[in-house]
Order: sequence, then C-alpha cells, then structure tokens
Amino acid sequence: MNHVITCPNGHRVTVTEVHLGKRVSCPTCGDSFLVPEIIPEVQPTAAPSSNPPGRLFSSASASLRNMETRKAMLLTGRLLWGLGLVSVILSRGCDVVAVRAVDSANSRVKLEQLVFDEKWDKQENELERKLEAIRQKEKLEPEDSKEMTNLSDQLSKLRKDRSRAADVFRQTTLRNLQFAATQATYSHAIGSYWRAVLFVCGSLLVAIGLIITSATAEGAERWVCLAALVILMFSLYVFGLGWLTLPGFSALK
Repeated sequence: MNHVITCPNGHRVTVTEVHLGKRVSCPTCGDSFLVPEIIPEVQPTAAPSSNPPGRLFSSASASLRNMETRKAMLLTGRLLWGLGLVSVILSRGCDVVAVRAVDSANSRVKLEQLVFDEKWDKQENELERKLEAIRQKEKLEPEDSKEMTNLSDQLSKLRKDRSRAADVFRQTTLRNLQFAATQATYSHAIGSYWRAVLFVCGSLLVAIGLIITSATAEGAERWVCLAALVILMFSLYVFGLGWLTLPGFSALK
C-alpha cells in the first residue's frame, strides 16, 4: 500500500510498506529522513466547492428575484393589454351605439312624416275613388249629382283640414323630432372625439401590454402575443384601417 508523507523540507514523498522504519531520500531535495513505522491515516478532504454556501444563497436569491420580476412583468403585461382591449371595445361599441342613435332619430322623423301622409292620403284617396266611380256612370241621376257635390265639398274640406294639420304637425311634432335628430347628430360628433381618444389610449395599452407579455411569456402565449402585435401594428399604423373604419369618422363624412 502506498503512503504519501512529507520530508523535513515539506516535499511530498511516496513510500510503501517496505520503507516503514527505514531511512529514505527525498527525490526532490535529496535529504534523507526516517520513515515512521506507523503512518496515520489521513482522511481525504473534499475538494473546495466552487460555489461556497454564501455564493449559492446569493445565486438562489438572485434567481428568485428574477423569477418574481418576470412574473410581475408578465402580470403587468396581461393587465395592460386586457385593459386596453376593454377600452378599444368600449370606444368602438359606444361609437356604434351613438351612430345607431343618430340613425334612429332621423328615421323617427321620416316615420312620423310617413304616418301623417298615409293618414290623410288614405282619406283623400277614398273620396276621390267615390267621385271617380260616379263620373264613370253612363247616365247620372239627380242623386248622383248631389252626391258628387257633397263629395267634392268633403274633398275640399279635407284638403283644407290637411293643410292646417300639416302646419300644426310641422310646428310641433315634426319640429321636435327634427330637433332631437339634430341634437343626436351633434352630440355624436362631440362624443366621438373622446371616444377616439379612448380608442387611441386603448390601442397603445394593448400594444405595450403585448410587447411586455411577449418578452416575458413562454411557449404558445408568446407567439400568440407576437402575432397579435404584428396584426395590431399593421392594422393601426401601416394600413390605417383601425382609424378609417371608426364609426364616428364615417358618420361625419
């Protein structure tokens, strides 16, 4: 069995069982010395760790901090693009509702005018039909002449009543409806400015949130965010479709 000992000068010397209790020479310095008969067993020492406990703890703490930071950024990104998406949908939805309100107000004016005309046209057409039926007779009786005179008077009176009713209708119902339609149009024009601001802010939040999420997410979520970001950039800032198709813009043209 080989043993490693040191000479008086500190050099390492390898000896065997046959050298125990004898003098040997150090191959390094040449000095001779006596090898003891009993060489104590030396427990092998573990190699010094390249990562002492303090460094390992610091590395683990840094990894934990990086993980927490990554999770916080990922959560922030998700919240931003979620809030931005809600803002975009809200702005577009409110704009569509406002456009429908303008259309409804304008349609109400046309509907009331149509109902008014239909009411009086129906009565006038009925009297004209009766007059035409009497005129088409080959021989008129005295009663027919009297009936024609009566129908003509009714038709004349009906037209005068219609004229007076039309004046009242234009001054009251129709005027109120036209004012409501005009008010809805200008209210939509004023509100569409703030809805456009909300749309712009929401689209920016979506873009920022997608950038943060794609930088911190992993796997399919990252690729989905990158694809959504590309679509968003092209639709808003390259082709401008996001701006041109705003309901508020198209309604004011």
